[in-house]
Amino acid sequence: MSRTVRVAVEGCCHGELHKIYAEINKLPQKSRPELLIICGDFQSLRSPNDFSSLAVPDKYKRLGDFSAYYREKSKAPVLTIFVGGNHEASNFLSEIPYGGWVAPNIYYMGLSSVLWYKGLRIGGISGIYNEHNFYKPRTETAPFDRSSLRSVYHTRFAEFLKMSLIRDKSINCFMSHDWPEGIVHHGDTRRLLKIKPFFKTDIDKGELGSPPARELLKRLMPHYWFSAHLHVKFEATVNHEIDEEASMKRKLSDSASNAVKKPKNDDEIDLDFDKDIPAPAIEQTTPLNNDEIELDIEDHQGTTSSNHEEIELDLDSTDASSKTDEINIDSSKSTSIPIAPQALAKGFSQTNFLALDKVIPGRGFMEFLEIPVTNEHPSANDSDLWYDMEYIKITKWFDKFKRGQGFQRLSMESVTPDLIDQLCKDIDLVKMPADLKLKVPKNFKPNLKNPSLQTEQFKKTFGM
Repeated sequence: MSRTVRVAVEGCCHGELHKIYAEINKLPQKSRPELLIICGDFQSLRSPNDFSSLAVPDKYKRLGDFSAYYREKSKAPVLTIFVGGNHEASNFLSEIPYGGWVAPNIYYMGLSSVLWYKGLRIGGISGIYNEHNFYKPRTETAPFDRSSLRSVYHTRFAEFLKMSLIRDKSINCFMSHDWPEGIVHHGDTRRLLKIKPFFKTDIDKGELGSPPARELLKRLMPHYWFSAHLHVKFEATVNHEIDEEASMKRKLSDSASNAVKKPKNDDEIDLDFDKDIPAPAIEQTTPLNNDEIELDIEDHQGTTSSNHEEIELDLDSTDASSKTDEINIDSSKSTSIPIAPQALAKGFSQTNFLALDKVIPGRGFMEFLEIPVTNEHPSANDSDLWYDMEYIKITKWFDKFKRGQGFQRLSMESVTPDLIDQLCKDIDLVKMPADLKLKVPKNFKPNLKNPSLQTEQFKKTFGM
């Protein structure tokens, strides 16, 4: 009999931890999940001082339940991991970009990471896609101004490049906040449009979701992919073509010739999705940058730039030296990653996609799954989180690579199979201590210095 891990998956948290854990506690003890995955909009607000770092209109700002867990007045009854969304305490999370504990038993996955838990290999990317900021360096620091308050949660090319360099495609679960673009065509689109009829225009244009996430799904071929953001439950199945003749090598597909449209990802329209009524047009007092459409019916007086990418949904309730600088790199920008053949695990032939709602009774905001363990890993007999050696090596290598001209000249389209192969050879040269301990340390403390101390410990442990 194959082993499984009981996992609960939740959509947008919006600070409603008490309700989420109460839902779990309704189950008989033996049926309760061993792990809770939250797909963003977690809102780790420690006190009202964090309100200025939360990108929502003032009337929606409330402390929520998290502060009780942060101050250890309450404790998460199940190990909880989450990725960031577009409504977060960005000052707090930006201090732990590689991931870290935000409270006892509650772990943030960072900008991107891969972790192990009881034999499950779990990857995740935080934030939402925004074409305008995708290739920009991450320079935002608190206190945020009106622009950086939003750009801080925009995903960057760097995170997708790092994920694209994973060769061992044995990922059981992947987490993102926004949906991979095109995923709607692999599920019951008709039913989705009955619930959210105003999605139709963007679906028809190929603009609902994240194109980089779409390419990553095709490349990594995880068993499960979990998302949130659009406040509706949606399931889909994506079948992947495996090249059996090449055995453990991934078949080249979706190369740079497969051009993708410049994405606008229905990402942040601030409107009431309980009513599912399109918001009226509002008068703009600042110029549109085709980057953020903010359609809060009452509060958004055109005070920020508008971009059809971010829908604010329903706020109511290394050691190796790289030679890539010498490579002739096409400077054109696109969002399609060519997939290089690899001689490691080939991924799953089918990805089960699941998007979930926000925490409202009667809505599909939580799902309980038993996920098969398909990997041999020391974490299988342990109850702690473990870092993933391959992704740690990629992260350590990238920490040096990102400072060079080679990275500055890259785009998703220009990352050819040959370049991927060269980068992976560089990554293979990264040296790690033989006695390296990969268990995630339990080093949370409820004080303002702790987040940066966790990051310092991470960098020291892995020589970054």
